[in-house]
Amino acid sequence: MRFLFFILALCAPMLAFAGAISSIEIKGNERTDANTIRTYLTLHEGDEATSATLDKSVRALFHSGLFRDVNVGEEGGVLMVTVKENPIINRIAFEGNSALSSDKLKDELRLSPRSIYTLAKVQDDMDRINQLYRSKGYFAAKVQPQIIERDQNRVDLVFKVVEGQDSGIRRIDFIGSKAFSPGELREQIFSVEQAWWNFLTNNDVYDPDRLNADQEKLKRYYNQHGYADFRVQNAVAEFSPDQSGFYLTFTVNEGARYQFGKVEIESQKDGVDTKALQDLIKTTPGDWYNSDKIEDTINAITNNLNRKNFAFLVVDPQVKRNESDHTIDIKYTLKDGPKVYVERIDIKGNLRTQDHVIRREITLAEGDPLNPTKLKQSEQNIKDLNYFKRVNVKTVDGSASDRKIIDVSVEEQSTGDLSLGGGYSTLDGVLANVGIKERNLLGRGQTLSLQTELSQRRDTADLSFTEPYFLERNVSATVDVFDTRTDNTNYSSYVEQRAGAGFRFGYKLSEYLTQELGYRFTYDRIADVPDGASIYILEQEGHRTISMFSHTLTYDRRDSRLEPTQGYVTSLSTDFAGVGGSTKYVRNVANLTHYWSLSDDWTMELLGEAGYIYGLNGQNLNINDRFFLGADTFRGFRYGGLGPRDTSTSDSLGGNEYARGTAELGFPVGLQDEGIKAYVFSDAGTISKLGFSGPNVVNDTDLRMSAGLGISWKSPFGPIRIDIAQPILKKDYDETELLHVGFGAKF
Repeated sequence: MRFLFFILALCAPMLAFAGAISSIEIKGNERTDANTIRTYLTLHEGDEATSATLDKSVRALFHSGLFRDVNVGEEGGVLMVTVKENPIINRIAFEGNSALSSDKLKDELRLSPRSIYTLAKVQDDMDRINQLYRSKGYFAAKVQPQIIERDQNRVDLVFKVVEGQDSGIRRIDFIGSKAFSPGELREQIFSVEQAWWNFLTNNDVYDPDRLNADQEKLKRYYNQHGYADFRVQNAVAEFSPDQSGFYLTFTVNEGARYQFGKVEIESQKDGVDTKALQDLIKTTPGDWYNSDKIEDTINAITNNLNRKNFAFLVVDPQVKRNESDHTIDIKYTLKDGPKVYVERIDIKGNLRTQDHVIRREITLAEGDPLNPTKLKQSEQNIKDLNYFKRVNVKTVDGSASDRKIIDVSVEEQSTGDLSLGGGYSTLDGVLANVGIKERNLLGRGQTLSLQTELSQRRDTADLSFTEPYFLERNVSATVDVFDTRTDNTNYSSYVEQRAGAGFRFGYKLSEYLTQELGYRFTYDRIADVPDGASIYILEQEGHRTISMFSHTLTYDRRDSRLEPTQGYVTSLSTDFAGVGGSTKYVRNVANLTHYWSLSDDWTMELLGEAGYIYGLNGQNLNINDRFFLGADTFRGFRYGGLGPRDTSTSDSLGGNEYARGTAELGFPVGLQDEGIKAYVFSDAGTISKLGFSGPNVVNDTDLRMSAGLGISWKSPFGPIRIDIAQPILKKDYDETELLHVGFGAKF
């Protein structure tokens, strides 16, 4: 009998757990609604309570992140749930931080005031702070959280920081390098040694991720110069014993240097003319091996085939090393790749911009073959809108293996601009501007602007409206009204006043060819001509009207309209003034600009431009219709500083024809992350022909030339450009200018 009672006593708790739950009672909750707690429970009325099911409910409540203590039990068929809620964060503060501001640290936190405090989130934020300090070079930094309890289950969270000393890069060494000096290799990597002039960058602070990127940069540099077998055997960052900084050491194996041997194209697809693709090959036999040229060739052939609707062909480069003579044979094999089609296009992140504004920039549609060239161009088109801070276009798997979804993700930026601005330029002097501009009106992609500018030389007011897709077609339409007063007394002894209105239509004739048609009616006046001015300006004082039609053709093959590094753009514009109005002439201007990316951040630009204007029906041209060169258009000379001139008054008379060219090399100075870039350039050209002659008038076609250095900065206050140029070829009567400054700001 005693044994039976003993067995029943052992089984009593188990029998109690085996009962069904008749009700649920919740205690301890102050902020969290009881029904919310019930949704986290895995037990409900009618369920049987066992130790396993009770434990599962406890874990579910803990995983919700709402509670720091949970107790779940069963009493007489009632499920008793007692909770203690996690506190609410009242305030977050930092102590001991000086290298990083409190605002900068707060931006990295997941926690914020009025959020729920949990240990897991605090630990995660501590890791984020530590990582931020590591990226700034403070590897010895330590972060410790402190909790200050307040009433109503609130806490203040204080992160106490001990920063320690920053861990800058003291020295960078290379072991095993023979082909290039340590100085040459240091210029190729991101990391730099600490120096006072690197105060605008943090690349002189050790960063493990940057060290990995440095290895890739070294590999690419060697591969560009013939070393196909190059590898980084080891990259070590050693902390100095006094913890004052790091010593970076790269151990490299250069391998042999190779030249390109036999190069050929083979197609496994009928209908492809491989002979027509020969001009796209960048890998020339006898040249030093260059991996970039192989990649450039693949891209050029792929883009060419894509434009010819060979959307599914891929280029497979087959590389054969010849160890005996250190050459590498390349065979570019064209073969069928996977056939993939566009299933749909998803656009996200555009809270304001309407979907169709983005969609019309995408050159692919649902059901089209997935064309990588068109996909890349679509991404560039969206970026060129300049509506978004970030644009990412990628493909994700669709409903079948041959279907892809184009995923367009954007992050919008401010497109409205209410600005007061100021600046300085050598040409216009001190200037101020007031403007209201919206580049994405109501999210429809339209532009409305009212711009006024006041300077020592020019006063301007311009109101314009642009609809980029007029009548739902790929035709841009612009209407503008303007009023301008320009003081040209510094070089030609007259003041010009122009007021009028006009409209323009622009549309694509093909993928790269754009045509623009326009009309403008202008009231024009030459005034305030002093008595001592050139007689050729005095006789033009007065007003006239201009009724002008314009036509422009532009062929644009640049990789970007905003910051081109590859390709070219050429244009031909014609202005015809003569249908109505008192001024009659034809003016033509042709322009060609070519860009080459020589290497990372090194861009070569060549520009050629020529213009010609002539009066109709024997009419002499007004001085303000002629061409003038100088300042921005011909550095080393003042605006209007070269060309025809009245030597008795030094007034520039402008020219009826001109030609100019520019060669400019832009290169980094180690501060490209801060938007700073340097340039070397040379300008050359001539401007001549007046249509008349007279005493004291010089009018020659002699070539002028200048050369100089420049630097630009995309500053927070606006773009700044400073050029120092020295004339090489000039005439005695030309007016020169050593320093040219352009600066604009909005605030």
